Amino acid sequence: MSKRGDLIFWEISEFSTSKERLIELGFEELMPRNDYRTAAVKAIRKLTKGGDKMYRKFNDTSKSVSFGVFLENTTDEDIALNREMIVHVDKRTGKVTIPTGDVAARETFHDEYHIAKETIDASQIRTLIMRIVRRECFGFGMRKSGGIYFIDERFMGTMGKLEKLFAAFQESCRLHRVPIYDDPGTQEAIEHAASEDISSEIDVIIRRVQEGMKKGTLTRRGLDGQVSVANEIFAKIKVHEDNLRSRLEEIQGKVLKVKEVFGRVMDDAGKIALDPEDFMSALGEL
Repeated sequence: MSKRGDLIFWEISEFSTSKERLIELGFEELMPRNDYRTAAVKAIRKLTKGGDKMYRKFNDTSKSVSFGVFLENTTDEDIALNREMIVHVDKRTGKVTIPTGDVAARETFHDEYHIAKETIDASQIRTLIMRIVRRECFGFGMRKSGGIYFIDERFMGTMGKLEKLFAAFQESCRLHRVPIYDDPGTQEAIEHAASEDISSEIDVIIRRVQEGMKKGTLTRRGLDGQVSVANEIFAKIKVHEDNLRSRLEEIQGKVLKVKEVFGRVMDDAGKIALDPEDFMSALGEL
């Protein structure tokens, strides 16, 4: 009985490393984003982790982003949210302005923000792992909630990247691999998982375009980005033709239909040429 591939899953505890360390390990091209906005989000999350604090992002533009930090106060009869701090971050310079907030909270944010700008945390490492799994190994989730992924036997060599990453941070990360073999039950499970995973990816780009049209925020650049994602999905379908088996034509047709309708969303001047209802109607019964 031939080996089809591996089911993989992993454990990661909270830790951080430097950008330089990841470059040293050979992950420069897959480096997670760590711009000023990302650093601010990491700092805010640290500030509000646990306890009764929460945050909300607002006024997220190309130039700046703002956050509100709130403290939840509860009694036997009532609940209230009290604003504790407002944080404004200039996305271009990284400058932080905090017009409201007590001294201790401000100092904590500034300390965490400084650390966040210089480090890559566990959540970003998870992003890096998913890029390797999905882009490098063409892996897909075995269930909708994620957590367990199938890597085809053809990409066991590429798995070396993943193993190298986990080996470098073995005190904080652990990778588990379970080999699976070619039998009818395995074939059925893989076909179902592959088709469901790829269909979900297609649904995501449809939803993003539709939401952008509704909100009036869809741009030519944004649409081109979703077309690029559709092209990546089509490449993934080509890789997994054998794994998709009886659903191959159905999934291929779905992606081609999406790309065709995306081509009609905007006119030559970059203006939206379809409204959201016509957009969904054009997609038909996908």
